[in-house]
Amino acid sequence: MKIHFCYNKNVAARAACRHGKGRIKTQTKATQNEKEILQKAYITHGADGLLDREILELVLNYAAPDCRAKHEAQRILAHFGSLENIFSAGEKKFSQMTGMSEAAGVLFSLMHNCPRRAGASRNTGVTHIKNAADAKLYFNNLLYEEPIEKVALMCLGSEKQILSCRIVSDGTVNLSEVSMQKAMFSLSDVQARFAILAHNHPRGSAQPSAKDIKFTVKAREAFGKMGIKLIDHIIVGEDETVSLSTTERFKKYFNALPKNTGSG
Repeated sequence: MKIHFCYNKNVAARAACRHGKGRIKTQTKATQNEKEILQKAYITHGADGLLDREILELVLNYAAPDCRAKHEAQRILAHFGSLENIFSAGEKKFSQMTGMSEAAGVLFSLMHNCPRRAGASRNTGVTHIKNAADAKLYFNNLLYEEPIEKVALMCLGSEKQILSCRIVSDGTVNLSEVSMQKAMFSLSDVQARFAILAHNHPRGSAQPSAKDIKFTVKAREAFGKMGIKLIDHIIVGEDETVSLSTTERFKKYFNALPKNTGSG
């Protein structure tokens, strides 16, 4: 059977490509010129100067230099539906669905995860949370790039110094499913005085839902029984980050001190 391009629909041809057998060089002078044109467009205008298909095509030129990048970009984008779905697929799923090598899948997965790690690294050196602005910035760095909903709990000492910040739940769209037991263990483990909750709304508004408010009240009451004051609940959305404690409609949920706490 004649293989017209590296990632043929035939399973055997795909396997041959993955193991370096039967591979056919397809980087013609024309495709090399297309790569250079895309590179120059990216250097000049950035990602906003390219179509989604062109961004994918440019990445494929690096991830799988022997493939027909333009053709494969069209095929892969049509299959996954969006760049977000492609880059967040994970190396195994990407390789299985496209027939490309594991190395190509790793590169796509790495590109997806690097922004998250870079965002979280911006919190390096932050030792105290003095106000809501500090909290919003911290959790925006931590959660903005997350593709699934995650709930974080920050434990603070008497001087609002950060004792710990942990993910207590992920992958759920229902805050009531968060393990309160795990959250309370995190608080007692470091002998916290104050706590801040945060979660993200991937590709959604940062405005709290009724369930978000219900969970906030539940957490405040549970933490209060431990002598710990919940001082904020931060929601990271697609276009903004909201502090419930400084939003007029919701600040009432944080004004009253729980029992067993001082006035600090």
